[in-house]
Amino acid sequence: MKNLLLLILLVTSCATNPDVIVDYDREADFSAYHTFDLAPLASEVQYDYPQYDNSLNRKRIIKAVESQLTGKGYEKDTISPDLLVDIHILIQSKKEVRSYPGAARYRYWQDYNINIYDYEEGSLIIDLIDRSQNQLVWQGGVTGSINIKPEEVESAISGAVALIFGEYPYRANK
Repeated sequence: MKNLLLLILLVTSCATNPDVIVDYDREADFSAYHTFDLAPLASEVQYDYPQYDNSLNRKRIIKAVESQLTGKGYEKDTISPDLLVDIHILIQSKKEVRSYPGAARYRYWQDYNINIYDYEEGSLIIDLIDRSQNQLVWQGGVTGSINIKPEEVESAISGAVALIFGEYPYRANK
């Protein structure tokens, strides 16, 4: 496994286009939200994949999320925030099978070359929770294969978070 490849970077560093998926509560009044803070366990590292989900990467993700939300007019409030931000990092080992035609041996028979590639797929999911009701009101996530150079981790994380919040249409009304 790669050294600190970072899952979140998976998103921006995907060889293929990353998949961004968003869902939200259609009954939520997003105009009522002005402030945010981290959910109590948002910075907690899971130890299934420590090369991706570690305190360094969580810190980078949190910094990128805070930058995106403040850019949308929200203020950080550690006392009584309207929204709580929670972060989930998921990693799965995957296989991809690719086949392509080889040499034709007979008129109706052709060989195929088959290659099997092992890779890791990661997902970064960001939840926005209405603190007063303790209800999820918005969720955005990105999924892709993880393949990034260590020196590109920070910008990849920032890009992944930006992809997610690019699908968040709301701004804080002041």
